Amino acid sequence: MARWALLLLLFWARSADAQVLIRGSVVEGDSGLPLAAATVQVEGQPIGTVTNRDGTFSLPVPGLPVSLLVRHIGFRSQRIPVDAPPSAPLRVALQPDALLMGELVVSGEDPAIPIMRQVLAAKAAWRDTVSTSYAETYSRFLLFREFDLVEMEETIGASFWRAGRGVREVIRARRTRPERSERFLYARPQAVPNLYDDEAEVDGTRYRTPLHPAALDVYTFRLTARRSLDGRIIHDIAFSPSGISLAGFIGTIAVEDSTFDVLAITARPATGRLGPPPVLERFQRMEQRFARRGGAMLPVYFSADGWVSFGRAGVQYPRARYQQVSGLTFHATEVPLPDSLFRSERRLRDDPAVAAGEWLFDWNPGMIPLSREEQEALAGLRPERRMAAYFRPEGLLAQYAAIPVSEAREEPVEVGVPDPEWFKPWVWYNRVDGWHAGLRPLVPVTRQWAIRPGIAYAEAPDRVRWTAVAERSGNVTTRIGAERFSGIVGTGRHPDRFLTGLAAYAGWDDYFDYYDRARRFGEVGMRAGVAGLGLTLSHETHRSVRKADFYEGWLKKNIQRPNPAIDPGDLASAELRLTLGEPEMTRPSLDAYLEARTEVAARDVLGSDFGFARWQGTVSIRVATLMRRRAVPAHLRMDVVAGGGSSGVPIQRRGVLDVATGPVAGDIAFRSRQDARLVASRWFALFWEHDFGSAISERLGFGETRLGIVVFGAHGTAWHGETTRRDEIGLAWSKPLNLPFRINLATPLSEFAPLVTVEYHGLAERLLGRR
Repeated sequence: MARWALLLLLFWARSADAQVLIRGSVVEGDSGLPLAAATVQVEGQPIGTVTNRDGTFSLPVPGLPVSLLVRHIGFRSQRIPVDAPPSAPLRVALQPDALLMGELVVSGEDPAIPIMRQVLAAKAAWRDTVSTSYAETYSRFLLFREFDLVEMEETIGASFWRAGRGVREVIRARRTRPERSERFLYARPQAVPNLYDDEAEVDGTRYRTPLHPAALDVYTFRLTARRSLDGRIIHDIAFSPSGISLAGFIGTIAVEDSTFDVLAITARPATGRLGPPPVLERFQRMEQRFARRGGAMLPVYFSADGWVSFGRAGVQYPRARYQQVSGLTFHATEVPLPDSLFRSERRLRDDPAVAAGEWLFDWNPGMIPLSREEQEALAGLRPERRMAAYFRPEGLLAQYAAIPVSEAREEPVEVGVPDPEWFKPWVWYNRVDGWHAGLRPLVPVTRQWAIRPGIAYAEAPDRVRWTAVAERSGNVTTRIGAERFSGIVGTGRHPDRFLTGLAAYAGWDDYFDYYDRARRFGEVGMRAGVAGLGLTLSHETHRSVRKADFYEGWLKKNIQRPNPAIDPGDLASAELRLTLGEPEMTRPSLDAYLEARTEVAARDVLGSDFGFARWQGTVSIRVATLMRRRAVPAHLRMDVVAGGGSSGVPIQRRGVLDVATGPVAGDIAFRSRQDARLVASRWFALFWEHDFGSAISERLGFGETRLGIVVFGAHGTAWHGETTRRDEIGLAWSKPLNLPFRINLATPLSEFAPLVTVEYHGLAERLLGRR
């Protein structure tokens, strides 16, 4: 496929100087009004374009003479011979194609039903012989704040389609006006979908199209009108989902009577989806035109008009409106496609050489001219204004609960050394350090190597704490360092120290137990695809520490318990880590993540006072359940945590079953308990939750609302001299009023003792610029 596309590009590049640019307009013969989306095709060649909203077109051809075929439903087609370069733009006047027929009377089964049976049969027939296609694409995307143009982005790319897998589009050239270093978050150009396919993805949701093999079961069809094209009847059929909760479209289909080919589809999602917060409401209307190419019906034109509202409780933003228009040309069918494109669910991606592809705009035949309205809007652009200036927050909480409206665009790889990040807070509170306050900057040395020095003052014991780490990024990572600050008893993923410290400062029990740790270590890691492997060698000196801060709490009085003693001594060990998958688990249907660790220490080797072997692991699975075609489908998540070890594992290296941190809960923790986390020599637990999202309200017929219902539970056993069993169940309201947290109500199964907790993911990163 790559060789075929390269030869095509070389042919057109060599003939670019000999090309002839044909400009013109297409209008109605009777009224002279412009005809938008009329197709202009070079007969005998896979080259064509469509007219813009003003009816104008621009088409470069490799040479003359050529014959242009101009078509629009409801009008008689025209063939325009072009033997010499036109001295002025062509003006093509299409005459209405009158259709004389009696009044449409419907009795019994709607006439649309047998027509759609023929349409689906005709599609199945050519799908048996055509399974792949390729086309060059041109897209123009305009972003507005209400009626003010904010940005225009043009792209040229390649569209790859495979039956059963859908469309993948690769961007080869991009130009943006004005050239900003930021990108809007809630409306972006989309890969041109194929509405002739069984399913189409729009804004992350997969919809069954009206041409799905089961369309007659999931859609209602009715014949609304008949038109004509070159004397042939064109049926206009309206469609809508037969069930209120189905992920489908509402729109119309234009079907040619003699061949039962679908010439055009207009469609919009059946519901105003909320989408993931902070999106409140989204609307989009699409139109797509098709033509027969290589025995198949392939898209030649696509347009989308829509708007999106976003915000959260107490904060409102101006509505973002957008338009996209796309032309497809150079069609080819039954061509080999790159398998690598279909290993991922990403529909749109950049070619690595996209930054050097702007020359493609000089000759691409699929380009659609700017309309007069677009030209006027483009002339009024204000390049000095940032995206945030167009979308300013309003409301009572605008200064406190604002959300970002843009993100930095991906820039080319930097040449040289990145700038240092000096302000990296290193702050927490606990009962042995009191307030631990300092900085831990990031100082790049080369493009791959950086150092992270850190220094802080612990006010309760009146001591200086420090760290010094050198690290190398890339496919092979390296970290070498030494540090001296209070360690946390128990191994595994810890809740953030800053957030747990805030709870202790307010008056809840300190979440962790602590010990004094002086550590020297070296670490190397490798990653290949979804697999990662790491090895850490360390030598540590451990000492017990006493509670040094007797502060009683700011929100409620609470004298913290004493800090328990640990097993003191020197510990030299080696730890091996294995990971498979991505911890975020973002695949829409089924995803999984595995993390396994094992640590070994030998007594008297390198001065170690401890000898043991221990292991621990986490297996996480996320699977879509209800509303699986939605951008945020209902899903079931299960996390299994387990671990154990030989005799001789010191207290500070034992495993942990987590609980809530005062009023705040973690995502893998018992949410019905607020006491100290359970440190054990052996442990096993299952955490599960089913997030219904909006599925319940949709099933009840209320449409999509801001209700996010989660049912969860946890079951675990820990062995630490005695056996402790915990079982719980709970209910949560996720993202209430579109705010990025959730409220949990959980109770142990042994008794009804409800506990309310809150989860706010990413708060530490927002406050301190770190995870």
